Amino acid sequence: MVWVVVCAVLLMSAIYAAYEAAERTRDTIEQELQYSGQATNMARAGITEALSWFRRQSTQPVTVFAPRQDLAADPPVNETEDTTIGIVRSLEISPMARVWARYEVRIDRVLDVTQERGLPGFGGVWQIDSEGILYRNVDAAVAYNQPPNVILARVRVTTEIRRLVIVLPAPSATCTASPSTSVFNLRSKVIGGGGMGCVYPSAVGAPTVSGTISGTPAQSTVNPYKGTIPDVFGVTDAELRSLADQYTSDPAAITSPLPKDKLLYVDGAITFDATRPLDGTAVLVVNGNVTIAASTNAVFNGLMYVNGTCVINAPALVRGVVITNGGLTLTGVGDYVEVDYDSAILSQLLKTLGQYRYSRPISLVE
Repeated sequence: MVWVVVCAVLLMSAIYAAYEAAERTRDTIEQELQYSGQATNMARAGITEALSWFRRQSTQPVTVFAPRQDLAADPPVNETEDTTIGIVRSLEISPMARVWARYEVRIDRVLDVTQERGLPGFGGVWQIDSEGILYRNVDAAVAYNQPPNVILARVRVTTEIRRLVIVLPAPSATCTASPSTSVFNLRSKVIGGGGMGCVYPSAVGAPTVSGTISGTPAQSTVNPYKGTIPDVFGVTDAELRSLADQYTSDPAAITSPLPKDKLLYVDGAITFDATRPLDGTAVLVVNGNVTIAASTNAVFNGLMYVNGTCVINAPALVRGVVITNGGLTLTGVGDYVEVDYDSAILSQLLKTLGQYRYSRPISLVE
């Protein structure tokens, strides 16, 4: 009986010890996963701040990555904690445990890859790496990565950002690659203002006009006529989709009013009607036909690019430019359709959209 009791005690002790070891291992793994998750969040925060830094620079495109710090300036300049490294930020996570987090967007890991991506010049495309670090700050008098401080987790992520460039076929209210199928009916007005009214390729006919077109000149051929997506936006169709603030193949996902000052890409035909009138300021790219129904009081400011035919019915006012690769039809019945070339609206919109944006998703560096 004594031996049985001794064996039972030893067995229970072994089981308890194994249980305790498993609990400690689980806690350690959970803590490591938590630390790794926090380090990942910090690394992504570094990417976000780097993108913001590129967008804030007064000289565009940016050709040198050089964050500054001048706390004595008015207003103070505080783009980093350490200009020799790049963009650096630190913050306390847990005062009791002395846990701090930090991200570093290092100068030597922010690379101008414009020419590697097949584009001319400099500053068009940047590769950005960011490292998130979680550490125990035992002694603030020494560097975070020096004893007695202890690094708990490190995670590195990378992405690419690209500057969106928009080049119109010409400074004109309307640009169409298919003038022979374009019709400007009665009660349609195309106003070029300081630009042209309608431009199109040579040797492919001219629009049928019973409304009014004005500009300098009112109509003109352009040779060569550059109206494809790569011509206008400087990227492939697939790249433009990835750069869009909103990409959808479901027309119902496009709201009214449109998201302000955004690049929207609709993959397929779309109709704007009384339940969803065209309203807002944006760059709207449609890979298909566009129909603006009658009696919807459409008001649009910006650039409308239609990779198909575009039909606009009255009453409607478009300020900016309409580019079509198919025919363009303007029809006024009882009211007017008006398309005005507005360089001020375009300049402001293109300034906003021409800033850098993600061209590749943020991913972990193994």
